[in-house]
Amino acid sequence: MPRIKKPKKVKEPIRLRMKDLSDGSKSLYLDIYRNGKRTYEYLKLYLIPGTDSNTRRQNEITMAAANAIKSKRIIELTSGEAGIVNHTDKIYLLDWMQTYLEYQEKRDKKGIGQIKAVTHILKEYAGERFILDRVDLAFCQGYIDYMLTTFRPKGKPIAASTRNTYYQIFNGALNAAVRAKRLLRNPFNEMEKSEKPKMPESVRSYMTIEEVRALIATPMQEGRVKNAYLFSCFCGLRISDIVGLKWKNVFVDNGQYRCGSLYRIEAAWPYLRENDTGVRQNHQPEKRRSSQFG
Repeated sequence: MPRIKKPKKVKEPIRLRMKDLSDGSKSLYLDIYRNGKRTYEYLKLYLIPGTDSNTRRQNEITMAAANAIKSKRIIELTSGEAGIVNHTDKIYLLDWMQTYLEYQEKRDKKGIGQIKAVTHILKEYAGERFILDRVDLAFCQGYIDYMLTTFRPKGKPIAASTRNTYYQIFNGALNAAVRAKRLLRNPFNEMEKSEKPKMPESVRSYMTIEEVRALIATPMQEGRVKNAYLFSCFCGLRISDIVGLKWKNVFVDNGQYRCGSLYRIEAAWPYLRENDTGVRQNHQPEKRRSSQFG
């Protein structure tokens, strides 16, 4: 009887391996061998111990994500494709974040400090030499998980609102990369809505008319603070807008007083009725360049 030849095992340039951790979980990483050199890429994906159905399902999802990354890396090594827009002109992720920061600065956009903070987080999370076109869904999921479980500035977890801001910043940077033809797509768009950080609902309290009238009738040593607070009650401006408000920002538009600003803000500045207490008490046209409450 002729011997049946066993099929030859195909040698892959990249193998998915596991490393046992002290807590019983397994860290997944890629063993990459190419041109006589061996390198490793740790995926920040982990198999958790347990045999119940939820644990098995979570581990199956993790393995699927790891194998997807492995497949993409193999294609990158052999053909230079798999979502790479410009294979010959690679850019590091941190370099792109610096480019994005400079672009936002030129447009006088706010949030420059947050972009720097996100760049710092990405440096801790992925290292300095992570290539931009390797940012995929698993990377973005890991970034969110890193902020939730590992990133501890000053030894404390960041607030949910801060986490949402840092997600929005990185999402904006990836959208800019797509527009600049550095990425084919933004992986955050493939993410389930439930996986994305959310802004927590804020609880707001309001003063009643009677409380405002009581405040008006209450004498205070710091009249400017009182006037500024009352002015905000009548027009709804934030403290940052109140502090920077000058007389030159108040003008008449179709018979109504209106606050305007040279600075870019998201919301329109309010109209003020001519008989509003704030306008009636503070309107002094001769001080156009002075601060209203300075």
